[in-house]
Amino acid sequence: MKTEILIIGDEILNGETQDTNSRFIARQLSQMGLFVNRITTTADHPQAISEALGEVLSRADLVLTTGGLGPTHDDITATALAGFFNCEMIFNEAVYSSIKARFEKRNKPVNPLSRQQAFIPQKARPIINPVGTAPALWFEEAGKIVVALPGVPSETEFLVEHHIMPLLRSKLPDHYIRYHKLFFTGIGESDLAPMLAEIQATLPRDVTVAYLPGLGYVKIRITASGDDKERISSALSEVAGKMKSVASQYYFGENEDNFARMVSRGLITSQKTVSAAESCTGGYLAHQLTSIPGCSAYFKGSCVAYHNEVKQNVLGVKAETLEKYGAVSEPTVREMVLGALRIFDSDIALATSGIAGPAGGSEGKPVGTVFIGAGTKDHVEIREFHFNKDRMQNIILSANMALIMLKPYLNIGK
Repeated sequence: MKTEILIIGDEILNGETQDTNSRFIARQLSQMGLFVNRITTTADHPQAISEALGEVLSRADLVLTTGGLGPTHDDITATALAGFFNCEMIFNEAVYSSIKARFEKRNKPVNPLSRQQAFIPQKARPIINPVGTAPALWFEEAGKIVVALPGVPSETEFLVEHHIMPLLRSKLPDHYIRYHKLFFTGIGESDLAPMLAEIQATLPRDVTVAYLPGLGYVKIRITASGDDKERISSALSEVAGKMKSVASQYYFGENEDNFARMVSRGLITSQKTVSAAESCTGGYLAHQLTSIPGCSAYFKGSCVAYHNEVKQNVLGVKAETLEKYGAVSEPTVREMVLGALRIFDSDIALATSGIAGPAGGSEGKPVGTVFIGAGTKDHVEIREFHFNKDRMQNIILSANMALIMLKPYLNIGK
C-alpha cells in the first residue's frame, strides 16, 4: 500500500513550529511494514489543502494528514476535506457528547468554537479524541484511505497508536517489520563500513542495513521484514551478533534511543553513582542524565561552574592552575573532576570545559576546543577534543563524549 503523509500548517512552513508528527507517524507505519514514500507540507488554505491532497492521492493509497482540526477560525481542514470529498458538514452527536464531557470535567460550559468541532464532513467516520476535543476523521473512497488527525503532537500520537494503527491492521494482511539498532563510538562511518562489509555482503533476504551518523557516534539500523515473525527476529539477532563481534572495541550499546539511556542501564547494573562539574555544557550534561526516569538511583548532582570564581570557590580548582593553564585545560578539568567527587561523594565524576563559540577562541585554543574528564578518586582520564564552530553542536558533542567516557567504568558494551 503506497503511503504518504500530508502536514497542514502555516506555522510549519514559516519555521515557527517544528514538525514532529510526521516522524512519529512514519515510525508507527513502518512497524506495520508500511513505508512512507513522501511527506508533503501545505498551507492553511482551502485551495492549498485541496490541491495538495489531490496530488498526494494521485500517488498514494493511504494518506495521513495532521493539522487544522482545532477550535479556532484558522482550523479549516475539516471544511476543506468536505469540499474535496464533495459532501456537507453535519452535526455529530457522539462527537459533541465527548466534547461536552471534557468541558464538564473542568466545570465549564462548551463554548461556541469548541461546539463547532462537532460538525464533521458527512463522508467521514469520526474517531473520538479522548485526549482533546477535535476528532480524527477517517475517509474511504474509491479504494483510498485518508485519515485526518489533529496537529497537537500528544493528540496525534495517542490517536495513531490506539485507534488508527489497530484500524489499519484490521484491513491489511499480516506483515512484520522489526529493527535492531547498534551504537558504535570512537570510529567514523567510513572506517566502520569496511569492517562490516563482509557481513553486509551476505545478509539474509529481507534484511537491510543503514548507517546513521550522529554527534559522537554511528548508529547502525538493521531492518528485517516479512510474514514470519520468528524468522525475521532470528535474522536480526544473527546479523547484530556478528556486527558486535567484528567491531567489539567500538560497540557501545543497542536499541536505546540515546546515550543517557545506555549509561543509565550501565550505572544501575554496576550499582555506581555519578556526578558532574560542567563549564561549557552549562548543565546540558546533567539534563541528559536526569532525562531518564529513575535517575535518582545513580545521579548525585552537577555543579555548573561557568565562572572561574565558581571553579575555585566551589570545586576547589587552584588559582595557580587557572592562572597558569587557563580554564580550558587538562589540569583544570582534572581538578574539576576531583572537586565533583569530593562535593557529591559519587563513585564517578565527569567534567567539561571548553570554548563552545562562536567567539572566544584563540590561535592556541580555537573555538571547539574542549577538555573532558571522567574518573574516580583513584584514577582520572582527561581527553582533548576539537569540535566545530557551532555552539549548540559543541555543547551536545561535549555531553555525548562525556557519557561515552563512562564506558570503561560501567558494564556498557558488554
